[in-house]
Amino acid sequence: MSARTVTVATSDHGDVTMAEPSWCDGLHKTGGARSDLTHNGLPLEVAFNDGTVLAYGQLCQWPYSEVASRKPYIAVELGGGEHEYDDADLVELQQKLATFAAVTIPELRVRLSAALAEARL
Repeated sequence: MSARTVTVATSDHGDVTMAEPSWCDGLHKTGGARSDLTHNGLPLEVAFNDGTVLAYGQLCQWPYSEVASRKPYIAVELGGGEHEYDDADLVELQQKLATFAAVTIPELRVRLSAALAEARL
């Protein structure tokens, strides 16, 4: 685990000082329950040419979770909602999904492996 720490104000445990993983973006919501504290890495996105994000993945961790694993994991979100595609859009969609599968997911796996090693899990 990294030597960095961060202190976050919580509603149920006061100020909580926790280890800050090297991959964490350092943004922490204050005022919530300690079990809601999260670490989030920078997202890797795959976007259409117009900038619309098709999918992204990022490292996440709930270090004080009371119901889920406290291990780092990868969260993946696919562009929400229904989208209309013509033939050219479908070609672009195919290319972007292939990039996500061939490039982004392997990079996310590398990041997860490093995060688990850092956490010694």
